[in-house]
Amino acid sequence: MAAQDLRYAFRILRPAPGFTSFVILILALGLGANIATFSVADAILLRMLPVKDPGSLFQTVNASGNEADAGGASSYPLFLQMQQRTKALADLMAYRPADRASVSIADSPAQRLMQQTVSGNYFAVLGVQPAFGRLISSADDRAPGQHPVAVVSARIWQDRFHNNPQAIGGKLSFGDQVYEIIGVAPPQFFGVEVGKIVDVWTPISMAPAADLANDHNFWLRTMGRLKPGVTIPQAAAPMQAAVNEVMLDDVRMHAPPGTPKEVIARFLAGMRSKGVPAGGGISSLRQQYRQPLRIMLFVVGLVMLIACSNVADLLIARGSARQQEIAIRFSLGASRGRIVQQLLTESFLLAALAAIAGLLVAHWTTPVFISLLTPSSDPTSLVTAIDLRLLTFTCSLTLLTVIFCGLLPALRLANSDGCASLKSGIRLTAARTGRTRRILLTAQVALSLVLVIGAGLFSRTLVNLLSTSLGFNPESTVIARLTLQNQGDGKSPFPAWNNLLQQLRSFPGLEYASLSSSALFGGDPRLIGVRTTAVTSYPADPLTGIWFVSDDYFSTLGIGFISGRDFQPFDESPDTPAVAIINQAFARKFFGAENPLGRKLTKLANAPAWTEIVGIVRDIKVNSVRENPPPMLYIPYARITEWTPPQGRPGASFFLEVRGQQNVSSLAATLHQALGSRFTVDTVERQQQLISDTLVRERLLADVASLFGGLALLLAALGFYGIVSYSVVQRQGELGVRMALGADPRAILALILRD
Repeated sequence: MAAQDLRYAFRILRPAPGFTSFVILILALGLGANIATFSVADAILLRMLPVKDPGSLFQTVNASGNEADAGGASSYPLFLQMQQRTKALADLMAYRPADRASVSIADSPAQRLMQQTVSGNYFAVLGVQPAFGRLISSADDRAPGQHPVAVVSARIWQDRFHNNPQAIGGKLSFGDQVYEIIGVAPPQFFGVEVGKIVDVWTPISMAPAADLANDHNFWLRTMGRLKPGVTIPQAAAPMQAAVNEVMLDDVRMHAPPGTPKEVIARFLAGMRSKGVPAGGGISSLRQQYRQPLRIMLFVVGLVMLIACSNVADLLIARGSARQQEIAIRFSLGASRGRIVQQLLTESFLLAALAAIAGLLVAHWTTPVFISLLTPSSDPTSLVTAIDLRLLTFTCSLTLLTVIFCGLLPALRLANSDGCASLKSGIRLTAARTGRTRRILLTAQVALSLVLVIGAGLFSRTLVNLLSTSLGFNPESTVIARLTLQNQGDGKSPFPAWNNLLQQLRSFPGLEYASLSSSALFGGDPRLIGVRTTAVTSYPADPLTGIWFVSDDYFSTLGIGFISGRDFQPFDESPDTPAVAIINQAFARKFFGAENPLGRKLTKLANAPAWTEIVGIVRDIKVNSVRENPPPMLYIPYARITEWTPPQGRPGASFFLEVRGQQNVSSLAATLHQALGSRFTVDTVERQQQLISDTLVRERLLADVASLFGGLALLLAALGFYGIVSYSVVQRQGELGVRMALGADPRAILALILRD
C-alpha cells in the first residue's frame, strides 16, 4: 500500500514542477538551518569522546562546576600523589591544555599547530589504539628530558606525509627540542578538549624541569577512568584529600603571621574540587555557549514553524483545486482515512526530498556557524559528521514536518463536501479555506516579526557593548607575542628585550613601543596574593591581578595617571629599590581611604623585598567589556622572576605593544626586519580585534538572530507570494468574468490584496 501511495504521489507532483520545487526550497531552508544548528549543538553539548567506554571517564573541576576553573588543575608532584592514592579506584592521567605552537616537521618551515603535553598513560587510560606505529607510554615518562618522542594526528600524517609509513622515525621540532615521531593517532581521535583538534602529542617528561618539580605551578589537568564498581565521589575523595594537604602546607609555609582565618578559609575553599563525568570531553565552550545554543535552537525552531505554516498554506490552496478528484475517489468507495493517508504520503515525499536538500544546506552552513563561535585569532575546530544521531534528528524533524505541513490540509480536504463539488463542477472551498489561510499567513508574519525584533535587540546590545568605555585607547595599537630563542649561554634575556625596544622606538611611524607579560583582552590576568602596609584596611580576599610591564606601557595604551610617576628604565635594575604602580581598584580594595603613594606591598608566598608604590593609574577593563575593572598591580617586567614561580625560561616570552599608523601586515614586516633570528613572532593582532574577539557570544547571537530573522522574512514573503499567485491562477475564471462585466483592473487588484 505504501509503495502504491508513493508512486501515486510521484505522478501527482510530477506535472507541477514549479509547486514541488517551491515547497522543497522552503522546507529545505528550514530543515537545513535546524540540522546545522543541531550539528553544532551536538558537537559541543552532547557528543561523547571517540574512546573506549567514555561513560567511565571522570574529571575534577572547581566546586562551582566551571570546567575552565583552576580548581581542577594540578601540579606535576600533586598529580603523582593523586595517582598513587587513587590507583585502587581509578586510572588517573594528566595533560596540559592544548595550545598552538610553532612546529617544524621534517625541516619544513614552521607552522602553527595544536600541541599537547600528556602523561605516559594518557592514551592507555583513554583506550586509544594507534593507527600506525606506537603511542606514548608510561616508559616515556620515567626519565625527565630523556624521551623526545611525539605522536602526530592522522590529519598531519595525511597532509604532511601522505600516509607514508616512513613518517615513523621522522623528526619534528618546536621550542628548543627535536622530537622523533613514533606513531599516528587514529583518525577519529582529536584529544579530550572539545573545540581543539590536537596535532602533536609529547610526553610530560619533556616539560621543563622547573615545571616538573614545582609544587605550586598548577599547569596540568587530570582525567581518570573508574574501575568497575567505583563511583565518581569515591574516586574523587582521595584526590581532594591530596589537594587539601598541599594547600594546608602552602598556607603554613607562606601565610604571614596574623593572616585572618577567613582569608585562609576562603583560599582553601577556592581550591575545592569535585568529580564529574567526562565522557563528553572537557570544554569551556559548554559553559560559554550552552545558553546561546539553546536560543539558537529556539530561533531555528521558529523558522521551521514559519516554513511549515507556509507549506501548509500552499497545500490548502492546492487542495481546493483537487476537490473534484477527491470527490470521485469518495464516490468510488475510498474512506476518509485512506484519503488522509494518500495526502500525507504526498507531504512525506515533499518533506523527504526537502530533508535531502536540507542536509546539503547544513553541510554548507555548519562551518559558517562554527566560525562564529570563536575569535578569529584562535578558531574553534569541531568534529561534525553525518552520524546516526544526526540522521535520527533529521528523520524525526522530517516526520514532524509532515505532521505540521500535511495533516491540517489533508483533514480539511478529506472532510470537504464532495457531492457539492461534483454537482457544481467548480471549486467551492475558497471561502471555507480563506479563514484558515489568513490565520496561517498572520502566524507567519507574527513569528517573523518576533525574530526581527529579537535580532534588533541582540544587535543593539552588541553596539552598546562595543561603545563601552574601556579606560584605555585601543586605536592604532598592535599586539605581538614574541619568544626569545634560547641561545644556551645562560645569560639574562632582559638586555635583549631592552635592545629590541630601543630599536623599535627608532623606527619611523611608531609612536610608542612597550612590553608586557599579558595582553589586554587576551585572557584572564595572573592572580597573586599580596599584603600591604595599610593601617586600617585588610581585605578578606587578598588576590589581585599582576602585570609585568616595561616603561612607556601606559603611554602606549593611553592609560592615564591619577597620581605619582611612570616606570623609568632604571626601575628594571635589581640594584635599585623595587617599585610598583597600582590602579584605583587596588587602592580601594587594599587601602580604603588611605593614600597608597609611598606605601609598600609584597606577595604572600615566598615574599621578596617590600615594594614601594610610586604611581596610581586609572581603572581599565582587562578581559571583558562587561566586567568591573579588577584590582591590578603593575611591576617592572625585568623583575618577573621575583614575583612568579620558575616556569620554563622566565622572561623568554612577552607581548609587544606598538602604537602607530601601520596596519597589521606592515607591522609584521617591520617586526621581522627588527627581530632577526633571536626572536620568534608567535601572533600579531590589532588590540581592537582582541577586544572584538571577547564579544564572540554576543556577536554570535546578533548575527544568528539577524540571519534567521531575515530568513523568516524571506520565507514569509515567499509564502505570501506563492499563496497569492496560486490563488490568482485558481480564480482565473472568476476574475475573467468580473473583467468581462466591466470591472476595473485596479478593483481586481484591490480585491486580490484584500483577500
